[in-house]
Amino acid sequence: MARLASKIAIITGAASGIGRQIALEFHRQGAVVICADRNDLSRNDLEAERELPTHVLIRKQGGRAEFVPTDVTQPDDVAGVVDFAVREFGRLDIMVNNAGILAEAATSVSQAIWDFSLDIWEKDLAVNATGVFLGSGYAASKHACLGVTKVAAQDCAPYRVHVNALCPGFTDTAFISSMGPEFLEAIAKEHPFRGLGKPEDIAKAAVFLASEDNTWITGVALPVDGGFTIK
Repeated sequence: MARLASKIAIITGAASGIGRQIALEFHRQGAVVICADRNDLSRNDLEAERELPTHVLIRKQGGRAEFVPTDVTQPDDVAGVVDFAVREFGRLDIMVNNAGILAEAATSVSQAIWDFSLDIWEKDLAVNATGVFLGSGYAASKHACLGVTKVAAQDCAPYRVHVNALCPGFTDTAFISSMGPEFLEAIAKEHPFRGLGKPEDIAKAAVFLASEDNTWITGVALPVDGGFTIK
């Protein structure tokens, strides 16, 4: 039986990588998927992701999906995609705040904090923290996400709304691959399970947290990282 049958879900950052895989997995589990991203087509070099937008691929597979242009740093955009869900489908069941960036990777794989420009810091914070805050409002970067998750979980608990965070390890996406073979080889050895995670690993965990199987979990940060954080 489909675990997300007839659920209405918004996935931010759905054009590529983990967000695309979550959208596809939600579709396979019966959800209606609203893909929210700045562009409907991935801008990375993976041919499979550039060939068809996520929502078009879901439709070709027989599912129901829509695309709504969304910049998660803009409150009106986030409000707009939620309004779209309610207007078109009568409700919103699941909000996946997946969109994220690592702006400093455009100039260097590894930078000391004192080498960060204010512009880089503000770009990271705007998408990774403010974007999550805005998404949570309607249903310091990643650490800030965990704080937002706990506060939102507390506030939403009386309404029986679950709010949880997924914490992926290094995952085999175009973004991570762009960091080069030496980095990939080194980081693969840092995972006790060895290698890199797959977007499917994150997507399956997201399905569980969003499904009726999750009745008693809220406010947690769930690592999906091949043991990376136990070292």
